Amino acid sequence: MKKLFILALGAAVLALTGCNKPAASSSIPSGKSAQLSIGIAGGSGALTKAAPVSDNEVRINTIDAFVFHSTGDLDAYGHYTGYSDSAKPILDCTTGSDKHIYVLINSGWTESDLAGSIATEADLKGRVFQLNQNSRGGTLDNFQMISTEVTKGGSSTIDLTPGANTVQVKVSRVVSRVWLRKISRNFTSGALSGALTVKGIYMSNATGSYGLDGSVKDAATDTWYNKYDGTADPKAIVKDTGMAPWLDSGISPVTIAQGGSSTAVESTFYVMPNQTPYDAPVGGSTAWSPRNTKLVVETEYGGRTYYYAIPIAEQDQYPELNDPASFKGLRPNYSYKIDNLELTRLGSTNPDEPVLVSDVTLTISVEPWEEVILATENGKYVI
Repeated sequence: MKKLFILALGAAVLALTGCNKPAASSSIPSGKSAQLSIGIAGGSGALTKAAPVSDNEVRINTIDAFVFHSTGDLDAYGHYTGYSDSAKPILDCTTGSDKHIYVLINSGWTESDLAGSIATEADLKGRVFQLNQNSRGGTLDNFQMISTEVTKGGSSTIDLTPGANTVQVKVSRVVSRVWLRKISRNFTSGALSGALTVKGIYMSNATGSYGLDGSVKDAATDTWYNKYDGTADPKAIVKDTGMAPWLDSGISPVTIAQGGSSTAVESTFYVMPNQTPYDAPVGGSTAWSPRNTKLVVETEYGGRTYYYAIPIAEQDQYPELNDPASFKGLRPNYSYKIDNLELTRLGSTNPDEPVLVSDVTLTISVEPWEEVILATENGKYVI
């Protein structure tokens, strides 16, 4: 019988996970030969996905598998390119009790890099994913995934016996997804009857790194993209053009009619998790410091630029956010969707100032790589 890794996307607060450690069984021989046949149930189709469906979101380009002894020392490592049910990769390792098994999909690191630097579990958990590793040659088709659960026969205790064994592994994407579908305009002031043009849609204050140990890398020393510059006049978001495939819709200017039907702006973004509170800091603070990641809709009205900066959050009352201490920002493997962004007034002249309306509530539905639906009454997010 072959040893099978069954990879499926699982819900979790994402951290590189091996197995729990109940008492080891003394009946398992140590140091004997064991083989791992790495299979993916159903191929790439086993990885759950939410509309808009993209094959690139579930593509498997590389697999890196690690087996550690209970002491945390490396037992075996294997790197595999692509995947085929008819030719599953096989990893040779040794028998023993309480093994710790990890799988990375599309890690973005080379075989020589990992083989030469990972000798212990601590080495692996010390690694940090980078947002720009989620592409190959500018195409977003290398989404990083890491194991979140490893079981054998339903148990989290992994004892490897001589010959073949079966292990099930759940994996989860590292990035978060933000999806804006439509924009409509229903200004409450009759005096604002002029043309309103959407000039751009993009993410701001996007952190570029995430630790394999589950830590959100939001320290000021880490990589951030499209940062707010409070020293500029006027204040601005400094775009990193090289990260446009992840963070900028590239939309052409479009006029949003007053009281008209919604205008499709289908814009999808991929960002690293970020739990920085939505109100820390905003507006008047000019010095850069870690900030909440926002979806920014840049508009022009009457020759002036106005911004709708929307903190991406997961909370029952949104965007009132009465309790910043319980704020849940971008989480790994979650998709945050706004079906229809309804504009009821002009935005802010400050691109980092959240556009919040106290009487707006948010209906949230959370599923792994499905959607956190940012919506209000009648499916509209009204600001």
